[in-house]
Amino acid sequence: MSSDAEVSSREMEMIRSVLHTAGYSSDVLVDDGQKFNTATRLLMQLVLSGEASPHALAEQLERSFGRPVKYKILFAPLLPRYAIQGLPLVRRTAFRPISRPLRSGESDLQEWENEGGAPYHRSVH
Repeated sequence: MSSDAEVSSREMEMIRSVLHTAGYSSDVLVDDGQKFNTATRLLMQLVLSGEASPHALAEQLERSFGRPVKYKILFAPLLPRYAIQGLPLVRRTAFRPISRPLRSGESDLQEWENEGGAPYHRSVH
């Protein structure tokens, strides 16, 4: 292997893809940027030595550094939250009816009689 060997843009894209798939991205490793640089260097050395399989690169990366802690899922619910708890109650103050002045029962009766609602008295023959 010569000292002037370079990684092509296609190989660099494959390295980025392997790093991203393995969980090594800028948001995961903000605190420890050195680990990202070491992982990148490891993959570049493997590519320069002739390794071209993304699967083999990912295995070597996991063998050397392990899996990132961010992607460990300790518990995943089987059902969505509202399937278990039910829909949240709507606040009653949000749907308050328009206030109408209350009418007395006497005025309702008089209005009913004025519209022909008076009881019909039958005369018995």
